[in-house]
Amino acid sequence: MNAEPTPTAAPAPAKLALGRILAPTDFSECGRKAALYALRLAEQAGARLTLLHVLDLPAQAYGMISTGDGFLSGEEIEQFYRGARRQAEARLAAAKAELPATGVTIETALEIGRPAEHIIEQAGKLPADLVVLGTHGYSGLKHLLLGSTAERVVRGAPCPVLVVREHERDFVAD
Repeated sequence: MNAEPTPTAAPAPAKLALGRILAPTDFSECGRKAALYALRLAEQAGARLTLLHVLDLPAQAYGMISTGDGFLSGEEIEQFYRGARRQAEARLAAAKAELPATGVTIETALEIGRPAEHIIEQAGKLPADLVVLGTHGYSGLKHLLLGSTAERVVRGAPCPVLVVREHERDFVAD
């Protein structure tokens, strides 16, 4: 007499071993899409999420800002930076508030300087287990002239990087 084989339960899928996810944003639609991907991954993995914005002020590197009539004074430059920082902080808070409530701990960070450098630095400092960032998908001459923050981060990050393209099939729903 042949006994029916007893069905065995399928092994539970492995949980993503992510403790902290870094999601840089430039406040674009693509950046918002990447932050949503990061949030959903954090939710599934039980990870913390850090939204990072790097305020890219090229004039900071030169220490001067031209008004067309000349250069701003040191005090005027400081006032400009304070205003830009306040505006970026408000936009970062709004980006956090726009994300769906999921129970994920979301922190924000603001840096000033070159985006790729600060993203890589933050990924190491946290330390991040994953960086999720958007790309505008520049190609050809525009890519040569502008470079690619995403490409620099992929090459320099101390952890895996998920690059979310703006016009690709989504696997995360709003």
